[in-house]
Amino acid sequence: LHQQPRALFACMPGEQHDIMLMLLSLEVGLEGVSALYLGCDTPVEAVRQAAAAAGSRAVALSATLALPQETEWVEWKHNNDHPEMIAERLSALANSAALHGRDSGYMIWGVEDGTKKVLGTTFRPRRTKKGNEELENWLMRSLHPQVSFRIHEWTHQGVPVVLFEIPRASHTPVRFGSEEFIRIGTGIRGAGTPVARKDPRGRSP
Repeated sequence: LHQQPRALFACMPGEQHDIMLMLLSLEVGLEGVSALYLGCDTPVEAVRQAAAAAGSRAVALSATLALPQETEWVEWKHNNDHPEMIAERLSALANSAALHGRDSGYMIWGVEDGTKKVLGTTFRPRRTKKGNEELENWLMRSLHPQVSFRIHEWTHQGVPVVLFEIPRASHTPVRFGSEEFIRIGTGIRGAGTPVARKDPRGRSP
């Protein structure tokens, strides 16, 4: 039988910030590569032994957090699960990913912006509804053109984390309602509207 290529992902000893390495391993896995994720603060000898045992062809080590803050294509949330807010962000992340040459944008619940501490989240997208309609269906119906985003849910460091993977816009910007949203730095705006930024306490609007 044909065996998938293997890649191993781990943080160096003392490195506790592994959220971006985790995203990288997820994306590699979606491309058909068998990804082995060891997590944060991994002894070098443990990495060597795991790589040898798994027959890994590539090893990715993280010594620093790749993204010091939110970007135009990555946004962190803790528990904010307001449907309209999510729809605006999906539009903005899809459009901004296209503008910045990224294949996808990401919206991640369970991570504290600023510290990047993984706190976990109470958001359960597949159990959440907008009125009587499932949130996922409502979002798909509300975005034009339709966005085939993916929802990933898993437990990280013992707490639940949620990731929306949003493919970049193609051919035409993604709208929510009549607005095409976009991220400017860590803010978001619609066409002809001022940038909506976080308040001084770090809370998203």
